[in-house]
Amino acid sequence: MSLFLDSADLNSHGRYLAQLLLSGGVQLEMLAKGKERVTFGAWLAAVLQDVQKRGIALSTEQAEWLWETLTREPRVAQMIGTRIVSADEEWLERKPVRVLKAGEYLGVFLKSFKSLKTPIPSEAQPQGRIKLLGELIMTPGKVASRRFACDDVKCVVEIEVGQPGTVEQEAILMKVEPKDITVDGTHVNVRAKSVNHAFTLTSRRLQPGRRGYGGRAYDYIAWRCDQTWMRLEDIRCSVETGKWGEAG
Repeated sequence: MSLFLDSADLNSHGRYLAQLLLSGGVQLEMLAKGKERVTFGAWLAAVLQDVQKRGIALSTEQAEWLWETLTREPRVAQMIGTRIVSADEEWLERKPVRVLKAGEYLGVFLKSFKSLKTPIPSEAQPQGRIKLLGELIMTPGKVASRRFACDDVKCVVEIEVGQPGTVEQEAILMKVEPKDITVDGTHVNVRAKSVNHAFTLTSRRLQPGRRGYGGRAYDYIAWRCDQTWMRLEDIRCSVETGKWGEAG
């Protein structure tokens, strides 16, 4: 794709940038007149509504560039700089979200469903079954990622192993203390400190030849809800868009 190979492209792209700057600037000024704090989120919502009416496309990257360009303009910085809340500051101010209550169950699937576009089959059998001993809460993660992350929560993961060893043998295999393990028939129950830890323990026990254990729990864990499976990654996306419900 080219932008400036001929004068026609130059004029077209120039008009597009001018429209973005005009829309972003007008919305910034309107917010500055009516609000004590001028946040990226409020500004973005207003700009998206405006550019949609104008038939202009605006990507996330463009929106962030436009915000930085406008808020760093010397006159804007001088007049309302102390009232501007950056996207990073606004992100860190987001509240924790209560995702699941104690007693809920999640499944650990050792085959990632990251690339699976269709729903997880309701009859799918997980290799591990996590029982939450406390509430599962997600909080804003690192600014660089702008993703919510699961807080640590005590839980127990039940792993189907067929022929388990003694408690001591199982503890060695999973690198935990014997006191954290119970053996019940063909199942090994292990106490974990987080859902990600529960996934690591399941992988460590059932995939002993694997070079590295663990990974993104969001790609391997799902919540059992109304006879269906809901991926932890889908839950996280719902949390990030404000559709899950805030803790409190």
